[in-house]
Amino acid sequence: MNALDPTTPLRHARSVVSQQLDGEAVLLDLERETYFSLNRVGARIWALIGEGLTLGEIVDRLVEEFDANRTVIAADAMAIAGDLLAAGLVETPPSVAAPES
Repeated sequence: MNALDPTTPLRHARSVVSQQLDGEAVLLDLERETYFSLNRVGARIWALIGEGLTLGEIVDRLVEEFDANRTVIAADAMAIAGDLLAAGLVETPPSVAAPES
């Protein structure tokens, strides 16, 4: 898995379709035939990833939108992004992906 930092851009994996429902998101990975759900914050992060933002830009937006400490928001955003990356729901563009060893 790639290391994530505030400059890391992410994008939705091509095999994933999503739907927003009542502030939450439902994700279906068609390739793996796996279903995921995201709470309100996770759904917002998913939407911001879809806008092509870096993790730092996502944190900036979340700080504007939610009443919470920046440090807490950054840690939560990094954790959620890491989980999405580990599950294959998002990916880093090839130009920034770490070389495989």
